Amino acid sequence: MQDPSCKEKRELAFRQLGHRIPLDGSEAMESYVTQTERNWHRPVMYYMAVMDCDDNIHNLLGENRFSRIQIEAVMTANEDHFPYEKQGIIQTDALLLLAYCVLFFFVCRNMYSFEETFGTRNTPHIYCLIAMALQAFAICCDLAHWVYYASDGEGLIVLDVFGTIFDLLSECMMTLVVLMLANGWYTRFKTYDVDDGMETYAPLFLLVIMMHVLFGALGYVDQDAQHKYHDFQGWVGAILICTKLILVAAFFYFYSYSVDKIQKESK
Repeated sequence: MQDPSCKEKRELAFRQLGHRIPLDGSEAMESYVTQTERNWHRPVMYYMAVMDCDDNIHNLLGENRFSRIQIEAVMTANEDHFPYEKQGIIQTDALLLLAYCVLFFFVCRNMYSFEETFGTRNTPHIYCLIAMALQAFAICCDLAHWVYYASDGEGLIVLDVFGTIFDLLSECMMTLVVLMLANGWYTRFKTYDVDDGMETYAPLFLLVIMMHVLFGALGYVDQDAQHKYHDFQGWVGAILICTKLILVAAFFYFYSYSVDKIQKESK
């Protein structure tokens, strides 16, 4: 069909073809979208065109180039609103929550055993338990958010934000514990001298906190952007990778400083 009119194009709009656009966008082929699409559990990219064959919208808006039209499309897959990459997220979060509960029990038991043996609670156990509790709260918030999202396609943004905050707090706690262990905690010494080492530990703690705040902020900059298929794609992903490598470099710095000073039995 050469130079079809607007109405002729509209008549073809619901014609179904079997072509699918590859995930990387290569060899893209235009295809007509039907009113209903089956979910094949694989990535599919959809395009939507708005047609004004009768000039109703044009007549309503006139020549005002600042006018905008907002189109809302509701799509469901298997009677829920999850896209391809989020299918199964509720089951995954439920299993993670169960796993954290089991691990929490074993860490508590190990902590009490350690206390009875060495007579101290100043161990990494308590910090690990705090981090695990924060992570469990984060999973609960995410789970509730995705349950609502499955029903309305929007979820509860408040729960999503709180889930991210709890998750970042948990990561901060575990990162600090790992850096403290690399610096010689329970290998070279058992207690931190806050008065003598504050000039070293305070900037380190602030650096870890600032980096994780950066992680959380960047996670919302281009969330669900059309050009990315995972969180580490694009310039935001490059910054996330670089900042995480900085934390790895800090860990190896502390480790290289302490490894030669660790007693043989501690190794």
